Amino acid sequence: MKRLIQFMIIGILAISCKEEAKKSMDSPEKAPTKLKALILDGQNNHYVWPKTTMMMKDYLEETQLFEVDIHRMDSVWLGIKYNETRPEPYTSYIEKYPLDSTKYVVSHQPIKTSDFIFDFTQYDVVISNLGAESPLWPKATRTNFENYIANGGGFVIVHAANNAWG
Repeated sequence: MKRLIQFMIIGILAISCKEEAKKSMDSPEKAPTKLKALILDGQNNHYVWPKTTMMMKDYLEETQLFEVDIHRMDSVWLGIKYNETRPEPYTSYIEKYPLDSTKYVVSHQPIKTSDFIFDFTQYDVVISNLGAESPLWPKATRTNFENYIANGGGFVIVHAANNAWG
């Protein structure tokens, strides 16, 4: 599973960023410019999402093609895909993989509202690790994101993120 996720992410990003990498490699005397990637997380129906976010960040950085930032939304829900028979507690992954730069509150229920505001323009690609029950972004953030995509920004959806926002 780990390798499948790794190959899937690298493959999708390599295809979507092919032209930018080609431009960087045209002058052999200087190293290629790293692409800026942003991983968004915060709510996902699979409670292990804090770990998978960190795995994706590590995989991308290992390629030496990407600088990766993570932004955790203001509303954090760990998800329903937790089985009580598991050895680790429900909150173990959010505790093990915190983000110091983001203030958030963990909820045991999906949070339906968000004050998420972000400037996507500094990134070449946005990777969504959001999932089912993710709150709808405020209108201004949705508009900023739509403009980012319309102007050539990249977007990758990982697993459960294909069903964010209903």
